[in-house]
Amino acid sequence: MLKRCFDIVLSAVGLLVFSPLILVCMLLIWMQDWHSPFYVAPRAARGGGTFRMIKFRSMVIRADASCVDSTAANDRRITVIGKFIRRTKLDELPQLWNVLLGQMSFVGPRPNVTRETDLYTAEERRLLTVRPGITDISSIVFSDEGDILQGSDDPDLKYNQVIRPWKSRLGLLYVDSHSIVMDLQLIFLTFVNAFSRRRVLASIQSIIERAGAPEQLRRVAARTGELPAAPPPGAQEVVKNREGDATLRSQGRFLVADNQHLRQHLLARQGFWDKPRIEALEARKREEIEFHNLDRAQSTAAEAQRAELQMHANRKWYSVTQPSRRYIDGWVAAHAKGRAFLDYACGSGEMTLRAARAGASIAVGLDISDESIRLARGNAEREGLAPVASFVQGDCEATEFPDATFDCIICSGMLHHLDLDRAYSELRRILRPGGRILCIEALAHNPLIQAYRNRTPEMRTEWESSHILGVPDAVRARRWFRLGEMRFWHLFDLASVLMRGSPAAAPVRALGRIADSVVLRMPGLRRMAWQFTFVLEHP
Repeated sequence: MLKRCFDIVLSAVGLLVFSPLILVCMLLIWMQDWHSPFYVAPRAARGGGTFRMIKFRSMVIRADASCVDSTAANDRRITVIGKFIRRTKLDELPQLWNVLLGQMSFVGPRPNVTRETDLYTAEERRLLTVRPGITDISSIVFSDEGDILQGSDDPDLKYNQVIRPWKSRLGLLYVDSHSIVMDLQLIFLTFVNAFSRRRVLASIQSIIERAGAPEQLRRVAARTGELPAAPPPGAQEVVKNREGDATLRSQGRFLVADNQHLRQHLLARQGFWDKPRIEALEARKREEIEFHNLDRAQSTAAEAQRAELQMHANRKWYSVTQPSRRYIDGWVAAHAKGRAFLDYACGSGEMTLRAARAGASIAVGLDISDESIRLARGNAEREGLAPVASFVQGDCEATEFPDATFDCIICSGMLHHLDLDRAYSELRRILRPGGRILCIEALAHNPLIQAYRNRTPEMRTEWESSHILGVPDAVRARRWFRLGEMRFWHLFDLASVLMRGSPAAAPVRALGRIADSVVLRMPGLRRMAWQFTFVLEHP
């Protein structure tokens, strides 16, 4: 909390103080080629997903089309003005806006492209448990990164061999030992580094020694010799190719042989439960099957019954969920590629199919409703994703999957349907070490929203109505997981739903989102949100 207050005050002051310099840089960059002075690109966010990082543009237009992520000092894509602003770090000034919004911090591991974070080992993924920063220990130590990569035939490969291993270790050292005092020291040293690099590196030695850095890391951080190639943290071998090497992947989170075993398991579960098995379930679970079978059935009679019961009357509220959906889509895109993915209580299979499209090695949807599974399988067939996306009927509190089966899991609006302790325990059992779970849930703290729920009982089961989650329910997960980033979504933008169909709806929604971006970051007030998301990590 203190760190966040520090970031807000310092970024606001920085934007004000440096505004003349920002305007001059904008003008000079624009005049060199008459294109936007800003470079806005997705970067991996804390806790998963992505955010849009803003910098001054130092390269030619469409430079990122080359898909080269590491930049040498002699890179032909860098403009004349770009060389100056990169050398003086002026290109980072617009990131004060990212800090003010809470997407970044002044000090923290530098934000990386998802192509690189996809290759992180389980140990390196701890870098994503804190906000990325404008500067940190590794940014100072490797401020000459462009010079290190100059002349390399493959800058990305050289980066992964001689820079990434040490940057990641320095980043993890910061994650484990950061404090406000350390942050102030690193901000000061970042400015001084442009004038007295030798003294700055000596100061860095003192900081990392107090933080408990091993001798080899201290030697590398001193920058007195050539950088040695090393494996990334958590791996045994040096990276041998752009994709990160099959051996490294097997030591991280990519357990390919286990995925084949999972496919065989899924083939044996393509049938549906018979009547005796359903009758043996608890009453609340039978009610879930009945309710969601009616909700997902495709017949005309079912549609008429849904209309009579007004089961879908609350769907109008989902017209405002674009911001949270972008975050969720970004999280799936960032975490599903090459991994075993589970859509826990999948419904019609929307998230399963999204993971399959994002490149999941195998995407599985599990749901207690047989109508949901039939609908999801049909959707997969129509999209041509059936070879990757599989759907099975099952109980989320007793999934029957083998232990440590999935790399990433999404729980989209379904934990309040379950006995939470049973669900958390089962999720921990089936998640692989280093795995991550994104949970999306409605919140129970807003009295007005709760009053609406109480007036519309036909839209949900009795169990569901009485088990909407609160923040303490997310905190309870710490018995089984490491609790990662928590975000809060949608409050003031809900007012636009009341004006749907009128010209005022769009501006009210836009103003509501601006208000939400401020209010839903405030402790206490943010609990009034309609929805929240939180990330769980296998320790």
